[in-house]
Amino acid sequence: MGNVTSTPENQHVMAELLKHPAALLAAYEEATEQVAKAVGPQSALKWAEEGARIAGQGPRAWEAATEYFKASPAVVDTIGFPHFERWV
Repeated sequence: MGNVTSTPENQHVMAELLKHPAALLAAYEEATEQVAKAVGPQSALKWAEEGARIAGQGPRAWEAATEYFKASPAVVDTIGFPHFERWV
């Protein structure tokens, strides 16, 4: 999968993710296309914002956010976005 480009809509998310180790951005880039396809662009932006929020919670919170991004495609495919939001 190619690199996710920064757009005006996700620029704040990308800026937050870039503050952390590269594994976080890689996990986001790996999942974002599949999540966006499943839930649509507006919900995918909310998903990305939530991941950035998780990453900012503490010194090693980026690790939890990385796992959040990695798990998201399978979880959203299984339970749908409304339930996914509660799962988060």
